Amino acid sequence: MSVTRFFTNFVYVPLVMKFMRYAIRHRIAGVARFTLTVLFPMIVTFLLIGVWHGAGATFVAFGLLMGVALSINHVWVKLECPALPKGVGWLLTMLVVVCGMIFDRSASL
Repeated sequence: MSVTRFFTNFVYVPLVMKFMRYAIRHRIAGVARFTLTVLFPMIVTFLLIGVWHGAGATFVAFGLLMGVALSINHVWVKLECPALPKGVGWLLTMLVVVCGMIFDRSASL
């Protein structure tokens, strides 16, 4: 089993299911439901992935950065914002990845 499959099956999906049931039970809709059922589980999962890479604060920051970046992407798609030009999208992706690698490789925050 890969780490990706483990975190998907045992962290992300159970969190999504738990919060989806909570949102349905308490009649939460709209932005609050999207935040609760998509964004929050994604950020928590990536934080745990950062901790899996190493227990230091830099790895937690790395996981948080990746989770927030992916969450911004999901919000962008959900709001149906126009697609960025290919070069701009690539540059933005590389900027996030390189910034993440700085946290991944540094000895301290």
